[in-house]
Amino acid sequence: MPPGRIPLFQWLNLVFYALLAFEMLRLWIAPGPGDAARIYTLTILMAFEFVMVHSGVFMAVMPRRWSMLIFVPFYGLFALAFTASAGNLSILFIYLAVVAVRARHAFSDASDEVRARTVATSVAAAGIYFACVFVFAMGAGLVPAFGLTGDYLDASGYRDLMTAEGIFPEMPQVPLAMGAVYYLLLAYAEFRISRMDALGAGPLAEITKAMSERIRARPPRD
Repeated sequence: MPPGRIPLFQWLNLVFYALLAFEMLRLWIAPGPGDAARIYTLTILMAFEFVMVHSGVFMAVMPRRWSMLIFVPFYGLFALAFTASAGNLSILFIYLAVVAVRARHAFSDASDEVRARTVATSVAAAGIYFACVFVFAMGAGLVPAFGLTGDYLDASGYRDLMTAEGIFPEMPQVPLAMGAVYYLLLAYAEFRISRMDALGAGPLAEITKAMSERIRARPPRD
């Protein structure tokens, strides 16, 4: 691959994040009468992301046997619980897709550089997520409802779908607004990390190099 070029699968990842952010913005600002189930699913997704942001790190750096026998089933239990709360299989399908894409290096002989970049992007995702949670939880009352008014939530049947309590399900404008910001920032962070890695320059490249050396010094994975 020519220097500075980002792989196609990473571009697809960035496009997916952008589309997800756009969908959250649309549902927040101008939801349709039949969007209640989609809104509730995305609110549950943002809660489930708390579980998923650090899974990539564990699945990338831990021995393959640990990933297959411990981490995948462990996070799978959370996926099943959130799936039951959402009332559909969307969360479970998303979890399986994340395992296949975000944690794919746990099941393949990826290079140390690729695995180190996966760890770096997972750490960035965790930092962005927890920063967003703090900001939006503290300022939940300041987030405008836009299309998610009390009348809309009643008329659309959204409240009938709720099986959980808390800020996210009771104030869906908060997780949707947070999700839009989170996925846009995540797309930008992954683009920057991938770009610097492709160019082989910048501080992130040095961090990735150091992580790669530590991974090489580790005993072989089972």
